[in-house]
Amino acid sequence: MEALEAGMWTGVEYSTMRRFNAYQKVLVGLLVVWMCGCTKTTVTHYNGGPNPLDGGTSSDGGTLPPGFCNQAVEESLCEGASAPTGTGCPFSSLSVKPNTPKRSGVTFNFDCTLCPGGIPGIEGTYRLYEDDNLTQPNPSEYRETITFSGNHFVDVLEAMDPATNKTVKVTAKGYYFCPDPSAFQGKMKSVTYFNTVWVYTDVDPIGGFGIEPGATDPTFFGTGLSNNDIYLDANLYWDPNGSGQSSAQYCKVGSTLFKQECTNPFN
Repeated sequence: MEALEAGMWTGVEYSTMRRFNAYQKVLVGLLVVWMCGCTKTTVTHYNGGPNPLDGGTSSDGGTLPPGFCNQAVEESLCEGASAPTGTGCPFSSLSVKPNTPKRSGVTFNFDCTLCPGGIPGIEGTYRLYEDDNLTQPNPSEYRETITFSGNHFVDVLEAMDPATNKTVKVTAKGYYFCPDPSAFQGKMKSVTYFNTVWVYTDVDPIGGFGIEPGATDPTFFGTGLSNNDIYLDANLYWDPNGSGQSSAQYCKVGSTLFKQECTNPFN
C-alpha cells in the first residue's frame, strides 16, 4: 500500500471517522503490556508439518519460498501474544525505513508479533464494498478481493489504472503481523491505532497501480459486529501524526450484511 501513493484501498472514497466509530479494533494478546518494553519468546516450525500455505516450513534454517513471506523458521512472539495458530507466515523481525518525504531518515524496528499466524477468525475471501451497500462499487469499474490464510493474504484488484487509462488486474501477495505498539513510540502519534503492519512480497504485474514488492503499511484492522465485516485504514506515508490516508470496508464472501449477500465480484 505504501508504494501506491494514492493507495490500494482508494478505488472508491470513504469517511474514515464515520467508519472508525462503527468498527471495533481487533485486540490480540494482552495489549496492556505494551508500555513495558515487551520481552519475547520464539517458536520453531518443524518438518513434517503442513505445506507453506498452512504454515509449514523447514527446520534446517531455511526460509519459506520467495513470494510467500520470506520469513525465518523461528517465530518471535511479543509478551502477551495470542497462541500460535499454526497457519500463515512465521514472523521473526523487520526493519523499515519508509521512503516518504515526512519519514526520511526514520527507522522502525519490529522484533516480535502479537498475532502469530494472524488474527483469529479472519480466514477466507473478503470483497470490497462501499458505504454499507454491497452492490457498490460497480464491479465493472472497480473490484477487489482479499483472501486470508492465517496472516498471509492475496489481494486481487481490477480497475482503470490512471497512469495508463487502461483496465489492469493486479495480484498482490504478502503477510501482516501485529507489532508491539512501543515500536512506534516517539516516532508516531496514536501508537496503538495501527495494530497491524502489512508487507507486500510479490506483485503481478510489478508496478501495477504503483504496487511494488517490499512495500509496507501500518494499518488499522477492525471488525464490525462479526468477523464477516472488516475495516482497514492504511497509513500509506507512515505519517507521524498517526492518521491513515486510505480506508475501506470488506465483507466475507458468502455472508449476509444489511440484508444483502456478499458475493465474489470476480465470479
